[in-house]
Amino acid sequence: MASLAAAPAKNKFNRKCSSLHIDMTPMVDLAFLLLTFFIMTTTLMKRSGMEIKQPISDTQDLSTEVQAEKVLNLVLGKNNQVYWYMGLPGSETNTIDFSSSGVRKLLTQKNAEIKNLHVFIKASDQSWYQNMVDALDEIMITNTVNYSLLELEPEDKALIHYVIP
Repeated sequence: MASLAAAPAKNKFNRKCSSLHIDMTPMVDLAFLLLTFFIMTTTLMKRSGMEIKQPISDTQDLSTEVQAEKVLNLVLGKNNQVYWYMGLPGSETNTIDFSSSGVRKLLTQKNAEIKNLHVFIKASDQSWYQNMVDALDEIMITNTVNYSLLELEPEDKALIHYVIP
């Protein structure tokens, strides 16, 4: 309990004053109990993850042939640059930027033009991990059904080194 202890004291006018002493122990106990309660009941950070659909593991070879005209290749380069081309490597290459939501516009346009569009995402050593996550987010937003994460082919590496010295 808090208690008041009066101790006689004298001031310069020789009057008796009593100084107060307040025991703060119960308040400190209460503060630590509240702190412990809030730490134990608070969710500090929720786990966040991205759902990636993976094929079912089976002993059969489930590979499918895809027509080159229905393939959109996204090559992720440095500085948020995305190089894209339709079909096989060596086709006409265009460049877009992640910051201007160009990937979403491109995916929406190609989904409208091409039925059963396949998107191949190829991340280079110079790209950021966030670029790949953003590309997967854009694929989910535009409801693109067929997509794959692939390694860079030599033609793609040559494309990046040709464009980026």
